[in-house]
Amino acid sequence: MRKSLCIAMMFLSVVAWAKEGVNIADFITPAFSHGVQIEKKQFRLSPKELKSVQDASHATLDSDLVRFYTVKNKTSIEGYAVLVVKKIRTKNAAIVYVIDTNYHIKSTEIVYFAEPQEYKPSANWLQTLQGKTQEDNLYASKGIPVISGATLSSRAISDAARIALVLVKRYAK
Repeated sequence: MRKSLCIAMMFLSVVAWAKEGVNIADFITPAFSHGVQIEKKQFRLSPKELKSVQDASHATLDSDLVRFYTVKNKTSIEGYAVLVVKKIRTKNAAIVYVIDTNYHIKSTEIVYFAEPQEYKPSANWLQTLQGKTQEDNLYASKGIPVISGATLSSRAISDAARIALVLVKRYAK
């Protein structure tokens, strides 16, 4: 019961943030050709799916709720995006991972960060994830540099990148 309440509170904070006028499409469309359309779907992972995604990504999902975006032009799919909400220390961050059809990260955007700003990774650090795939070493302090003074942030964001890649490989259609 306590875990369910924590998950509910986490998503209430993200929903409150979303009502402030943040448009996820603004973070996704720059990575693709002009005029793409974004289809959003939201779904819950079953307990078995949740465990499977966590096992495959070697990371913990803080919720079974998935926000998944398919990016299409007039004739084909150009890519995908996943919004991952991750607890950094005691507060949440929402990160959008934009991924191409070959399962490479095209871009990463932190769209909500409730921790103190000094713990927020820079745009330059986020670019270290660009071009990475599930086969790359997406672990903080191994294949991904840690941020001095913000180790937990770099760890959470690289964990969430592995989660996003697993979700796209499994749920892209």
